[in-house]
Amino acid sequence: MTPLRAVTMLCAAVLAAQLSAARAAPFKVYSPVVESGVTEIEYRGFRDYDRRGEVNHSQTHKLGVGHGYGNWWTEIYGELEKEGRESLKLESFEWENLFQLAPQGKYWADPGVLIEYERAARSGDPDKLVLSPLIEKELAPLLIATVNLRFVREIGSNAANGTGFEYAARLKYNYHPHLEPAIELFGDPGRINHFAPHDEQSHWIGPALYGKAKLDHGHALVYSMALLFGTTREASDRRGVVRLEYEF
Repeated sequence: MTPLRAVTMLCAAVLAAQLSAARAAPFKVYSPVVESGVTEIEYRGFRDYDRRGEVNHSQTHKLGVGHGYGNWWTEIYGELEKEGRESLKLESFEWENLFQLAPQGKYWADPGVLIEYERAARSGDPDKLVLSPLIEKELAPLLIATVNLRFVREIGSNAANGTGFEYAARLKYNYHPHLEPAIELFGDPGRINHFAPHDEQSHWIGPALYGKAKLDHGHALVYSMALLFGTTREASDRRGVVRLEYEF
């Protein structure tokens, strides 16, 4: 069995397991580099495994369509969410816009910015605006570090006060196009200037695997998965993440 076939089968197995049972926004580290002229259909989601019944089997699934125009990437998502023993329900619709701020390699690090608008599906739930600076740097040959800093503001009905802060980071080794090992970190410290005590914040870290398989007619399958471990009491014990993209 080839490495590509093994990874593809593993992605399919994890995805099937997630769809059988799901919670909150799927985790993803965004690169600031835009692939111009590419259209993609994307699925991403996660599932939590935890000793607490109200958290165990929580999951979220996102399905979106996007396209790259020069230095601008735009994508529209629908999001389904399930918390604990609840049933899966439509949570929101999202519009993402990623802007590559400089040609790749021009500066010490590659900069970008992600702007998101999330429209709540249920009446009475707040909408959200997200502003996320993106930074990517080649630390050594084939070793790439990426950092996303997310500033989240609720608006509309029942919106919380203040601006929330979240982060996502990745260290990835581009060993082979089909197999790129990585370490990912994610966290949600809370509101700016009013962070919760550390044990009441959510932080995860864990190994990930990335890959891209070129198909006929210029199409491609991009896949990644991660197994994250909670490092604080508030975070779930484990979180399985799957991301699949079909580019054409």
